[in-house]
Parts: sequence; structure tokens; C-alpha cells
Amino acid sequence: MKAIIIEDETAAINSLRAILYKNNIVNIDIVAELESIEECVTYFTHMKHPDIIFIDIHLADGTAFKIFEKVKVNAPVIFTTAYEEYALRAFQLNSIDYLLKPITQEALEVALNKFVKLKYIASENETTSPDLLNVYFERLHKAIGSVHEMINKEQAEQPLFVKEGNKIVRIHPNEILYLEGYGDYVKIHHVNGKVLLSHVSLKRFETCLNEKRFCRVHRSYIISIPHINYIEKKRIQIGKELIPVSDSYYPTLLNQLTLQE
Repeated sequence: MKAIIIEDETAAINSLRAILYKNNIVNIDIVAELESIEECVTYFTHMKHPDIIFIDIHLADGTAFKIFEKVKVNAPVIFTTAYEEYALRAFQLNSIDYLLKPITQEALEVALNKFVKLKYIASENETTSPDLLNVYFERLHKAIGSVHEMINKEQAEQPLFVKEGNKIVRIHPNEILYLEGYGDYVKIHHVNGKVLLSHVSLKRFETCLNEKRFCRVHRSYIISIPHINYIEKKRIQIGKELIPVSDSYYPTLLNQLTLQE
């Protein structure tokens, strides 16, 4: 069975590769190891798709969900990640399973066994069109679709609690204009003009904020899409501030803008 690993951490790639080769369910031939959204889009556009994909959520140039927005992926997926909060969204894609790091051989074999059983059912059934795997995924998507929408709505309405010095400050995502990396800190620019200084990484904020409302546009900036005034020459105006957009994040920004109604 041909497989692809999508992961940007060398240690994680080595660990996953090792347990894939040791698994007792099916022989695995790893045909590619990709590290970024850009690499994946190029690969899936021009190369034959594998039998299965193992993919981390957070990649060097954004979240793996961007891959599926940019290109059609004709292969089932097993997500491998350290973050629990993306599970519902992952299962809206061609997801067989969602494994939390550190991944054990036992957990991996359970996921592979699910995949093998689905393939067997499809091959034994006389109905080949539409493919039973696709039918399985469609039913799964519909079953969790309403739940996923409800979770997204609740997430958008939930306030954040941010530690500032000795205080824990409540802030609603709608009140955030943008976040700015500032050394080991993050500046949270509020709609009222105030700036909160928090000892939390931008990457952590990126995992907590709703992806349809917020976008990473630079290694030092996350912006609120509804608060954009305009974009010109890869600079974003929010309020009176001009925020730079890195070349690597610009396509992701444009793609998210197309989702806005």
C-alpha cells in the first residue's frame, strides 16, 4: 500500500515512518514525505495520489486544511497531531482516524485496520459506482456537519482569557483587531485602542482563534479578517495601522477572503 507522510518536524517523521514499517496490519510503501501546504498542492496536482495519507495539522506555512481547499485529494486520510480541537473538522474530510501524538503502534494499527476493512467492503461489494469509501465519507460528513457548525458558532462566541502580568483578562474575539509578535510576548490590539501584552505564543493563539475570522499573514502577525479596511501591495490596513503580508502567507490570505460572504 502506497502512503504519503505530510509533516514538518523531522523527529515526528522518523517516528511515524518507523511504526508504519513495523505495523502488523498491512505493508506500507512511503512514496513521499512532504512538509508544507505548497509542496502538497504541487504534488497532488501533478502526481498520482497514494492509497492513504498521514498528515499533521500544523505545517510550516499554515494548517493542513488549506491543502484540501486548494486541491482535490483522492485518498483517505489519517490525521496525526498534538491538538484535540481539530477532530470534528478533520472528520469532514476523507478522514479514517484522528491520532494524537505521541502516536503508538497500537493506535496506528487500529486506524490501519479501519482502512483495510473499508477497502475490503468496497472490493467485495458489486456496486463500484459510486465507490463505497466515498459513500462512507459522505455519510460521515452529513452526520457531523450540523454538529461542526454548532461547535464553530460556539467557538466564535466564546471569550478568550488572557494572562497579562498578574491579571487574567477576558477578551472577546470580535474585539481583536490583530495580534503582533513582540519578542517572547504577543501584543493584542483591541478595538478600543488598548494593547494587551501577553506571554503566549502566536502559534498558540492561532490554534485557539476561529480560522474563518482570523488569518496568519506574517511570522509576527495574525489579523482579524472582518476588521480589514483594504489590502494593497501586500499590506493590510486595519484601523490606522499598515500590516505587512509575507509572500508565503499571501495565498492563504486570499483563499480565506474568498470564504467571506
